[in-house]
Amino acid sequence: LDRWVVVLDELLEVEVESALTALGLGLGYPSRYQGPDPPSDLWDGLTVHIRKAPPRTGHKDVVTCMQRCGPVTATFANGKASWLVRFETPEAAVKALTSHRRISGMKLFVEWFNPEVIQVRDPTKFPEVEEKADWRPAVRA
Repeated sequence: LDRWVVVLDELLEVEVESALTALGLGLGYPSRYQGPDPPSDLWDGLTVHIRKAPPRTGHKDVVTCMQRCGPVTATFANGKASWLVRFETPEAAVKALTSHRRISGMKLFVEWFNPEVIQVRDPTKFPEVEEKADWRPAVRA
């Protein structure tokens, strides 16, 4: 019996943690954030990337949806269900990143435009921004 006490003492901590985690009460393992990374210095502060747009989404649908965040200066279909949207101000771009947008009832996934990850299909139709906008003050506003 003494040998079993040693084994049960070892298992007790693991079993209690497992039971508490199953109930959502334990320390558990740290959950990994599943969303996009925060913007880096690569972001121009004005351009956002939309993923998972409905299949029949057109230019007018994107502009109508995104203008709720602020003035849109350019949009570009960058493949199936993928759009690039450029705003006039960094405040509008930050608002687009932090708000929920839907087209035809489908939620859009809006993330900052990272030129190292997302390739523009036709750069002549959607040129790079001449000067990056400072988006950090817009976050504090």
